[in-house]
Amino acid sequence: VANPKKYFDEVYEIDLSTLEPHLVGPHTPDLARPVSKIAEEAKANNWPTKLSSALIGSCTNSSYEDIGRSAMLAEQAMDIGLKMQQPFLVSPGSTQIQNTITRDGQMKTFESVGATVLANACGPCIGQWARHMDDPTRKNSIITSFNRNFAKRNDGNASTHAFVASPEIVTALAI
Repeated sequence: VANPKKYFDEVYEIDLSTLEPHLVGPHTPDLARPVSKIAEEAKANNWPTKLSSALIGSCTNSSYEDIGRSAMLAEQAMDIGLKMQQPFLVSPGSTQIQNTITRDGQMKTFESVGATVLANACGPCIGQWARHMDDPTRKNSIITSFNRNFAKRNDGNASTHAFVASPEIVTALAI
């Protein structure tokens, strides 16, 4: 049995069952709060609460495990007749990940739930995606698992409020 007190000055014990998923943003990666607080904050700040897009993966932040957990949620949603309520974009991150999720069936799951699987390249994180909006000046909110959410970063639109969360939270909120 390890004895942390023998090797460290301070030991922190964290009860993982008390941790709540967080959302980060908008407009900065430094603004994190529990998911349970976001509705109140959105109302106070007049942020749109209906998502206009949800995106998982990226060229630097996409793993087979992340894609797999998201696909599992998508499968559960389909089992009870749910589909995505807005565009849901998946960026596999590499050819290897794309080939693996195709082989293992996650690609079919995403297509069945209404997702668009993007090319394995830089994309929405730097504003390179075919974002179709009826009014690009209208305030809107997106949620991504990408690692950037600065104003105008994801789509060049100053009216976009970009939030960052884990792929599972992005998928759950998209459904």
